Amino acid sequence: RTAETYENLASIYHRQGKLEHAIDAYAKAINIRREGLGNDHPHTQKLVLFLEVLMHEKNARALNEQGLAMKAEGDSEKAIQLFQEVLDIYKETLCPHREVALAYEHISAVKDDQGLLEDAVAASAEALKIRRRTFGDDDADTKGRMEAHRSLLKRLLENRS
Repeated sequence: RTAETYENLASIYHRQGKLEHAIDAYAKAINIRREGLGNDHPHTQKLVLFLEVLMHEKNARALNEQGLAMKAEGDSEKAIQLFQEVLDIYKETLCPHREVALAYEHISAVKDDQGLLEDAVAASAEALKIRRRTFGDDDADTKGRMEAHRSLLKRLLENRS
């Protein structure tokens, strides 16, 4: 029962974005499950996998923050590198689609700042595709991304003429 309580807490903390608390709760649940079920039990292994995913997500969030800081400092190349790492982590661990879309949006913004409109449009299109597929066209964030994408496309077309 105690392990199950920690698992439920971890899930709630994760949904609230409190990764440190979620990681701690999963670690406690794993220790209890290992004592009761053993390390090789499927339920214990499932919890270990959840914990690994959270650790990757924590790392991705830290890299994302660093990328935003690099963008603010004007170091576009470093920002792109960090956002690409974030994207790779999220794709590898099958983290929430919202996070993958956000990584593409950050890449699009940096490419736009660099004047690389074609690259910005391509990254924006990926973000929009994910948002539309995941949340639908009526979602407020999807609508915002549609507008941002239209604006990028318009500027790209104006620059070509």
